[in-house]
Amino acid sequence: MIAATLLLSGKTVVADELMFTGITWHGSKQFEDTDGQLRTYNGVNPGAIYTFDNGIGVGTFKNSYFKTSVMINYRFLWNDNLGVMGGYATGYEERNSKGIIGGFLLRTNPSSQGWRLVTILQPFGGKSSAFSLAISKEL
Repeated sequence: MIAATLLLSGKTVVADELMFTGITWHGSKQFEDTDGQLRTYNGVNPGAIYTFDNGIGVGTFKNSYFKTSVMINYRFLWNDNLGVMGGYATGYEERNSKGIIGGFLLRTNPSSQGWRLVTILQPFGGKSSAFSLAISKEL
């Protein structure tokens, strides 16, 4: 019943939002680099993503493979706190995802200053699945 309510009460139109990316935990500690060497994932991923009120987002961040990514995505919110996102980001072309990104979003209620804590679960990468923390503010 709860799942049906969430699915039926979807909304994609909210205020513009600026999100600052931050920290990521990975399902696996290491990955094989393109030269065959094992490396530890980058868990500090600073960047910024601007999402327009229509759900389209653009941004840049330092990804888990130590590359700068430029991305475009679409975010769909079922309600003010729960949603999904998907899109394309550079810097992943040589990986299994070929640059396709996506995941589930869980946002806290805004603080008195309007800031939210955002968690992003990216379960689609097998061993490279990730859990990220970010902060955001509606504008």
